[in-house]
Amino acid sequence: MAENKRILVVDDEAEFCEVLQDILESRGFEVDTAGNGKEALKLMEKVGDDVYSVLIADINMPEMGGIELIRQVAVKYPFVVPVIVTGYADTQAAVESLRVGAYDFISKPFKLDTIYLTVGRALEKHIFLVEKENYRKNLEAEVEARTTDLRRLNTQLIQLQIMARKTRETLELNEKMRHIREYCFSAFHASSFAFLPYDDELKLFRLNTESCAPGLPEKSVFSVNEIKRDEDGMLELNEHLFPGDKGHIAIEIKRERIFGMVYLGFPGDSGFIIDDNTFGLLLSELEVILYNNFLVQHHEDEMRKMFLSSVRTHAYTIEAKDAYTKGHCERVERYTMILARKVISDSDRLFALSVACILHDIGKIGVPETILNKPGKLTVEEKAIMDRHPVIGAEIVKNLYGFKLSPVIRHHHEWFDGNGYPDGLKGEEIPLESRMMAVADTYDAMTSSRPYREGLPPDRAYREIQDFSGRQFDPFVVKIFLECYEEFKQVNTENLGLDLDLALTP
Repeated sequence: MAENKRILVVDDEAEFCEVLQDILESRGFEVDTAGNGKEALKLMEKVGDDVYSVLIADINMPEMGGIELIRQVAVKYPFVVPVIVTGYADTQAAVESLRVGAYDFISKPFKLDTIYLTVGRALEKHIFLVEKENYRKNLEAEVEARTTDLRRLNTQLIQLQIMARKTRETLELNEKMRHIREYCFSAFHASSFAFLPYDDELKLFRLNTESCAPGLPEKSVFSVNEIKRDEDGMLELNEHLFPGDKGHIAIEIKRERIFGMVYLGFPGDSGFIIDDNTFGLLLSELEVILYNNFLVQHHEDEMRKMFLSSVRTHAYTIEAKDAYTKGHCERVERYTMILARKVISDSDRLFALSVACILHDIGKIGVPETILNKPGKLTVEEKAIMDRHPVIGAEIVKNLYGFKLSPVIRHHHEWFDGNGYPDGLKGEEIPLESRMMAVADTYDAMTSSRPYREGLPPDRAYREIQDFSGRQFDPFVVKIFLECYEEFKQVNTENLGLDLDLALTP
């Protein structure tokens, strides 16, 4: 079959079209351009069904944008492979375009290598789609000679399409990996599967336990120094991950950066049949999934940083009412997260807890400054007012969109034995996050100085928390605190150093 290298570029910026046209024509492609989606559809109707192999379209265009164009092209021209052009700000729109049929997307500003690589893969996908259709049309004529091979290949291709559709219906990476795992078991008769994301900072492949089946392997971390790789990204592991495996394939998935390693185990040393074309499409699908996940995660990380910055500003405003608790919320956050990371793995739950720690004393905004800054012991009436701050704080944050902080903040002064406030909860009636925050909050309060007393030495605070295990504090959380005490002391030392620096500033 002659290779179709005719491409349609659609963008309302004429200069961008011209630049992309020059770049692709220098590589032997034949390029047409259009200014928006409607112009593109008219041009495609004029030139015929089988003219273009790849469509490159911008998301935002007048009259008809890229997403609607791709939706119509997917129905009318199923062999044309769409690629979206977008900027980082349009990450969510790009994800939506993948749902309606885009194969991949190119970010502005783009690199030449990225353009060539993306267009090359899209062209390969077009060739594959056309060949698949030819296989379907000629299947009856070739059935006797190639029945077994074609049925296996056709089944794999159908399964691949179903898998690809399912992965685009969810934004959860673990859910995408589950669909890929099921495909590998069904299409390639693999006996085990694992995904190991790459930690660029530590130079490690670390097991994603949610992706594994069956069970969990004994080895969960691989250093890049103990792995050999060939030009195709195939990795040579010294051992199988799962005990029942007799053979395995390990593949490095990357685009501009390494995303991770996919491992497939097989029940025999040989005899498993993997079609190169189908397997190559699976790897392309994995690459696109992981690259898109990276972009989405990058976008979410930036938004979280902005949100935390705003939340910390509110905390500083509250602390400004009490000159003697400067930095308290930030230290409580650091102490609590030391404990939380030992028992909570869900990143969204950890982030919510971080926000709760920063805002845990927001209710003090409703406490008069004369009480907050009183140098001596509070009266019974004053203490009753002070003890209302968890309730006030819980009310303030209860409508904070996307978070459920109210119970955590309301109950961070409850005691494990039921003698705390405001509701007298006891034991596991108190949210786990509140129980951890209680230890962190108390430790910081004891080691921080006040006008009427000096802060306790860390070792004294250590013994106090240990002594109140089972009374004020959850014994389980205290056990974690004791194990992490050196990390607590490090935060305390850093804080003392910061205070000293401020004191020495003219």
